[in-house]
Amino acid sequence: ADLDSLLRDLEIDVSSPPPSRAPPSQAKPVSSSYDPDPLSPDLSSGRSFLSDLSHSVSNGVQEPSSRSRNASASTSQPTKSGIDELLDDLERDLDLGGGSKAVAAEQQAATSTNSNESNQSDPSQTSAGGTRKCVAIYLGGSKDETGSSPGRACDRLRCTKCDFDVLRIKDMTWHSDCEYLFFRNFYPDVDKLKQKLKARSGFCAYACQCTWRSASELTLLERNADMRWVCRGHSN
Repeated sequence: ADLDSLLRDLEIDVSSPPPSRAPPSQAKPVSSSYDPDPLSPDLSSGRSFLSDLSHSVSNGVQEPSSRSRNASASTSQPTKSGIDELLDDLERDLDLGGGSKAVAAEQQAATSTNSNESNQSDPSQTSAGGTRKCVAIYLGGSKDETGSSPGRACDRLRCTKCDFDVLRIKDMTWHSDCEYLFFRNFYPDVDKLKQKLKARSGFCAYACQCTWRSASELTLLERNADMRWVCRGHSN
């Protein structure tokens, strides 16, 4: 019974027409072109806001760069007045230094000139003990004056090579065959040295333990590796 009742209900549902449906409402066509109202206050204010925002952003990006350039330029480059002051100070220092150096050079030149003139006028120098030493050493004959004054023969000689005083024997001259070992063995014994001496008026024979000379007039002594005679100093 239940099955028959179910089949009848199914046949009724199949045979009854479907309920009517309202036709779907058609949507209002939308125009493809968008033409906003130019007089709309909302749209115009939006455009103005975007324009102002774009302008402020662009100014904000450029302004710091220009300020930084101005700041760097002002810090890296001194003013013209500052450069001028530095140059003036530098020139002033150079002038002062050059002037002092020039004065010192002039004083040194004057001192050197005075020293040369004094040496030329008086070829002797005063030692700490008060004695005068010959700067230019002269040998002389028996008739020449001795001393430290110009035009005199030095009679106070010493050899720095053998470290002995120089003998001066008047009216004598050395033989030409004298040799080093003779003076080495017999200096300063004059009696033994006479073996190589010969009498000659107006001459003087000079000798130390290693070197010997003869002179008949004032003769400038030229020092070299073999001649090492120096003045010991004169009291007059």
